Amino acid sequence: MMKFRIFITFFFLLFSTVIFSQIPSLPANLSNVRSSDIPDERVAQIVAYLRENKVSDQQAYEQMLSRGMLASEASALRTRIQKGLQESTSQSLPVDNKASLDNSDKTRYKETQQSIAEVKNPKGIFGLDIFNNGTLALEPDLKIATPLNYIVGPDDQLILNIYGYQEANYNLTVTPDGSILIPNIGVIYVAGLTIEQATEKIKNKLASSGYNLIRSGLTKINVSVGKIRSIRVTLLGHVRKPGSYTLPSLATAFNALYQSGGPTEIGSLRKIEIIRNGKKIENLDVYDFLIKGDQRSNILLRDQDVIRIPAYDIRVGLGGEVKQPGLFEVLPGETFETLLSFAGGFSDSAYTASVTSYKSTDTEKRIFDIDKAQYTTYTPGRAESFIVKKMVERYTNKVTISGAVYLPGDFELSAGMTLYDLLVRAQGLKEDAFINRGIIIRYKPDLTPEYVAFNPAEVMQQKSNILLQRSDEVVITSNTLLKEQQQVNITGEVRRVGAYPYVENMTLKDLILLSGGFTDAALPQKIEIARRIKNENFGVDDIKIAEVIEVNSVADLEQNTKDISLKPFDAIVVRRSPGYQPQVNVRVEGEVVFPGPYVLRNKNERISELLKRAGGLTNYAYTQGGYLTRINYSSVVNQLNTEKVSKIQEQLKDSTGKVEEEVSRPVDQMAINISSILTNPNGKEDIVLEDGDILTIPKEKMEVRISGEVLFPTRVVYEEDMDLKDYIGRAGGFTDNARKARVYVLYPNGNAAKTSSFLFLKSFPRVTPGSEVIVPKKHETERRRLSTGEVVGITTAITALAGIMLQLIINL
Repeated sequence: MMKFRIFITFFFLLFSTVIFSQIPSLPANLSNVRSSDIPDERVAQIVAYLRENKVSDQQAYEQMLSRGMLASEASALRTRIQKGLQESTSQSLPVDNKASLDNSDKTRYKETQQSIAEVKNPKGIFGLDIFNNGTLALEPDLKIATPLNYIVGPDDQLILNIYGYQEANYNLTVTPDGSILIPNIGVIYVAGLTIEQATEKIKNKLASSGYNLIRSGLTKINVSVGKIRSIRVTLLGHVRKPGSYTLPSLATAFNALYQSGGPTEIGSLRKIEIIRNGKKIENLDVYDFLIKGDQRSNILLRDQDVIRIPAYDIRVGLGGEVKQPGLFEVLPGETFETLLSFAGGFSDSAYTASVTSYKSTDTEKRIFDIDKAQYTTYTPGRAESFIVKKMVERYTNKVTISGAVYLPGDFELSAGMTLYDLLVRAQGLKEDAFINRGIIIRYKPDLTPEYVAFNPAEVMQQKSNILLQRSDEVVITSNTLLKEQQQVNITGEVRRVGAYPYVENMTLKDLILLSGGFTDAALPQKIEIARRIKNENFGVDDIKIAEVIEVNSVADLEQNTKDISLKPFDAIVVRRSPGYQPQVNVRVEGEVVFPGPYVLRNKNERISELLKRAGGLTNYAYTQGGYLTRINYSSVVNQLNTEKVSKIQEQLKDSTGKVEEEVSRPVDQMAINISSILTNPNGKEDIVLEDGDILTIPKEKMEVRISGEVLFPTRVVYEEDMDLKDYIGRAGGFTDNARKARVYVLYPNGNAAKTSSFLFLKSFPRVTPGSEVIVPKKHETERRRLSTGEVVGITTAITALAGIMLQLIINL
């Protein structure tokens, strides 16, 4: 049986060596190779080989150590290999998974990097995710100086430096029996000794074997560990990834837990046992490290050590107003005060006088109130949870004053404080304070409010006083708030119409000056003042609602002249002079002798008169194409029409807004017949001009434009003997989507004519020079033509139905 085991071990080592020897670009002897000497291209080749042959980075690391590579250099190279493995893995995953891999590229000494799942902590267990935190890598540091308490063991490489008057340098490997061989000195047994003890033993051996100057200090020695050995550690119990792990001999208990992912959700974080040679040598409490930063129990591991994680005994919840709520594990003898320290203490808004406990008994649940005095003695129990409530939003010594005082706000209620004391702290009453009555809003024991009235003037004179209570609210009203806001209103021919605040002794001239004065159209001899009627004996027969005062003249705004005093809420109207007429501007464009702007002479000036003033038409004028552009000024009627259209669209649930846009369009184009206007001046077609009108007389264009659903939209020369069909034929005819029955013509003056039909006869509109023929497109929902099969089917059905009806008639 022993021979079989030796054979299997030899075969495994040989197989691993063969595999690793085939890793590209690495020499067979790695004792002098450093990780920094290997370029990234070679590392990429190694990563590809390991993935293809399913060799783990742990196996590669062990082979690097067995072939003479320093442990620190092997660890650095393994880190680069692991990073390459992670990057290649992330490239083969969906994009959504790459972010999680990018955050876990820390080195972990475990047999299979991808086998340990990310720690999930949905319950909020305190400290559970420390061993899988991407920003806290609990890995052994292989670059530190050899600790003095490091235990030397087989496969360690000791570097012996002798310097001073005598010099020598040796790399000594600890043999399986625990000894080293120093040339010309002999064998020294060092296994099981600390590095400090081994140094002292080697020093004594050298001093007695030819290096006698060591005792005098002229020759000195230094012993360090060059290549550390690997150890096997077993993790069992409630651990996420139980099993045996290969670690450097500098690894600690935290390093092993970090590899395994730490405890499970039922594993203890405070009673982790470290077992050596069958005996428990240390109890690891993770809370000591998390809360105090204490790592005294995080000891160095040795070969064949066992780490056992038992299940937790008591875990309680702490939530509410604490700095770090969660589930916490407590040990026997620990109190609520200890639990509170785990959570970082109370938050700033916590109610600290007591906490609420929800506890499970053997049969049911109970609730307890724990007072502040019990925090140091109360011991949490099984499945217990604590809730810290929020601070009560209430003041024990606050009074408030608001209104017409110089310093309103909250104040401290001191012992024996009176209303006079509060008014003094508020810097006294303002000039506009209503001094005849103030109010204290006071709350009864059942929190219902009541009003306590007082006289502020008497309180300030100390003729009366009131003792204040907690939460009293003192209100001092302003005189201005007790009156309706007084103002006067002016409209009509002033520069700034509107409402103005009324002040005492305000006159009509004051208001006119405030409004910017009269406009040029104002008639100072015609001003009306409408004044409110205040009659206490109003009768049923009274119908008068305002007193109207007529003012003959306020043209002279000097102070010494006669003026009229105003009263609150007066409404003043400044009338327009009946003889005032602002200029009306129009414009003529196109084929007239003198185009440009014109000012109308009278209200009834018409198009024919304007054409005469413009010098008449030129020889190129196209009389059938004239049109008038008129501005749609904003008016009450237009606004009402727009509102009506909006309501109609709302009822029809039309969200396009096209109808409303058409109704509220800024300008309209009116088609006019210039020939008829010149032939019959002042006729019905010779319309009266308005302000902003633009009269346009275009040049005659001897062309016709064809657009829409025709084969080749184009322009063609106008010919008098051609009709609508001829012009469409010039454009290549209709397309398949053309709506032939709806062809219309748009004339230069803005008018339009469409194709009309009566029975089977169609009447096409006339085409004139400069017009445009538009062929619309078929509507999407327009019924398509029936196919031949559908026609035959419908005909057959009708014939059969007719036969049945005929047979019924015969039978009847």
